[in-house]
Amino acid sequence: MKKVLIHAYTEQNLGDDMFVEYLCIRYPLVSFYIICQNRYRAAFNTISNLTILSPNESHCFSELCIQIVIGGSIFMQSKNKNILKKYSVDKKRILSNVPAHIIGANFGPYKSHLFFFLYKHWFKKLEEITFRDEYSYNLFRLNNMRWAPDILFNYNLPVISTKKTVSISCIKKNKRSGLKEYNEYLYFLKLGHIIEHYSRDGFKILLACFSKVQEDDIAAKKIYNLLTPKVQATTEILIYTGDIKIFLKKFLCSSYIIGTRFHSIILGWSAGIPTFPICYNEKSYNAINSYGFKGNVADIAS
Repeated sequence: MKKVLIHAYTEQNLGDDMFVEYLCIRYPLVSFYIICQNRYRAAFNTISNLTILSPNESHCFSELCIQIVIGGSIFMQSKNKNILKKYSVDKKRILSNVPAHIIGANFGPYKSHLFFFLYKHWFKKLEEITFRDEYSYNLFRLNNMRWAPDILFNYNLPVISTKKTVSISCIKKNKRSGLKEYNEYLYFLKLGHIIEHYSRDGFKILLACFSKVQEDDIAAKKIYNLLTPKVQATTEILIYTGDIKIFLKKFLCSSYIIGTRFHSIILGWSAGIPTFPICYNEKSYNAINSYGFKGNVADIAS
């Protein structure tokens, strides 16, 4: 079997875990390898053609055919980090002696011409890059590049009966790169008002947390605490803990999705569920423009 190394974010984020699972299922005759800490392995343990290595086993690679970097917002300019340092770290993640493919990513947000120049120079040396939006592709237009819609549009979603439920994906304002400056309390308050409205119309509410590491659960609990006791009784907090199937069955069992997390929007569209995007940085707008979405959109900062 061909041996392929996967570089991915492996700290139990739903979208990233689904990327890895999809890739392994899509190519069953390939032997994949990934580095992941023990506490975040739940999503990967049942994938038969995936070997999970701990961080201190990263020297164990031999006879690799290619390496795949799979992820979304992996090329964002950090707010408080040195540009050269981030660039150096990103390059070191990829083995220099093995052909490298990047799939499913977007470029930016960024502000520095140096940031753009460094990555353009590096991208020229890679085997192939597939961006998930036209904007990122048009920034570079190199011969080894193309763009295609987000990988999770191809994910085989479970067929679920719709219930009178509204699924809401929320995020926490923290030090992560790419978050707009916005009033977190007003964001929570607005989602609370939306929940109260749907609750009065007889809907159950699901507050969906795609990443506990990135504190979605803290955001959900703060929103929950703003609700009246009557509405709290019809509101559930769903936290992703590594079981993709269970999370998707609950999240997609809904009449509507209000999504802040990028992949909550993609999953809603893919499942054919009416979806209202709340954009927290440019990547959501770029995807919306690339995929021809014509519905209403909100900006988290407005």
